[in-house]
Amino acid sequence: MKGYTSENIRNIALVGHGGSGKTTFLEAALLAKGVISRLGRVEDGNTVSDFDKMEIEKGYSINASIVPVEHNKTKLNFIDTPGFFDFVGDVNSAMRAVESAAIFVDASSGIQVGTEKAWNSCNQFDMPRFFIINKTDKENVDVDAVIEALKEKFGLSVMLLSDRDALSEAVAETDEELMEKYFDGQAFTDEEFAKGVRAGILSLSIAPVMVCSSYKGEGITDILDALIAFGPRPEDHPLYPATDGKGEEIEVKLGDGSPSALVFKTIADPFLGKISLVKVISGKLVHGQEIYNAKAEKSEKLSAMFFLRGKNQEECPELGYGDIAAIAKLQFTQTGDTLCDKANIVVYPEVEFPQPTHFIAVEPKAKGDEEKVGTGLRRLMEEDPSFALERNAETNQLLLGGQGDIQMNIILGKLKERYGVDVVTVPQRVAYRETIKGTSDVQGRHKKQSGGA
Repeated sequence: MKGYTSENIRNIALVGHGGSGKTTFLEAALLAKGVISRLGRVEDGNTVSDFDKMEIEKGYSINASIVPVEHNKTKLNFIDTPGFFDFVGDVNSAMRAVESAAIFVDASSGIQVGTEKAWNSCNQFDMPRFFIINKTDKENVDVDAVIEALKEKFGLSVMLLSDRDALSEAVAETDEELMEKYFDGQAFTDEEFAKGVRAGILSLSIAPVMVCSSYKGEGITDILDALIAFGPRPEDHPLYPATDGKGEEIEVKLGDGSPSALVFKTIADPFLGKISLVKVISGKLVHGQEIYNAKAEKSEKLSAMFFLRGKNQEECPELGYGDIAAIAKLQFTQTGDTLCDKANIVVYPEVEFPQPTHFIAVEPKAKGDEEKVGTGLRRLMEEDPSFALERNAETNQLLLGGQGDIQMNIILGKLKERYGVDVVTVPQRVAYRETIKGTSDVQGRHKKQSGGA
């Protein structure tokens, strides 16, 4: 995979309800570009982005994965995110690395809980967004009804991208000259229209709707064209807030200069060990370069850099600003860390993860495995910081906390698969305390002594 400059890069998170077709859309895009020879299916366990053993076994996405698609001299770095809310930590990670999000909607199901959560997540990150109505090949679907439902639920910014007349008023509102031209009844040129749509998407006043059937491959290249034409580029991102080496607040503009990058996710690979996914914000990272981890206050060597497409790796000798890649064998680096030049320290805000809302008590199945359980779970926390591990001081139980049962089951499954440790869940014990419920009369005697009471 050749290197791309930032103007020819689009970083896009695929979000939405589980089963809305995010993973299959990527299969269709890769098939259309000749990267794969046949369309993988989630139920067959042979898709590019769902390569983890647990994902294949369960039949749904568990981890965010990078799948770049090269189209019309542009690289679209898609990050496929899980649809289940239990894995919202990976959605948060992905949102820190992209400039826009595509919210997928199943044409046969319409708006679902995951659709609303995806929209709210975009709001949380002030993220420009597109809607992609997928699975239009299903029987008895009414795409127009789905579009109207999206407008009713999410507001007037929702507009069908192919409806130029409906978009014209929104385009006019992005620029005074275009507004005058609109009121004079003059048609916009293609260049003016594209500029206005891009401006509306960036200002969040336009949320374009596109339509496709991933299984039939219909509308796929049209969507790729639209994401290139109208999708925000890395340089369209506002200034990145950060702190310098003295702890003072600064803003970093994406571009040339001293290297700085955010580690937005960590992968535990059975062969390479820890893999750090990074987004370069300024300067560039070069293979063999020594880089400084500002949080750990340690230097690291970039000895293994590569692009990822699912689990497939391609050597990356150099990574420019605005691009995304993976780095293996970083000894001190964790999710949320900043890599930078030691002479020009920059620290970006860490990735925020939700606090655990669901706790279970676990015990090792085999006696004597307590230490193995703790060690394995802590390693898994490097990959998924959205869950917590604690020892209750009063009951002495080991508590595992996260977002729900699905996440808990996946974590315990990985613990057994990767580290050979089997655990059982047990009821949480309650630390009972006595409550004072009445009064009593007592007497005491105070003997006064010399030198004070």
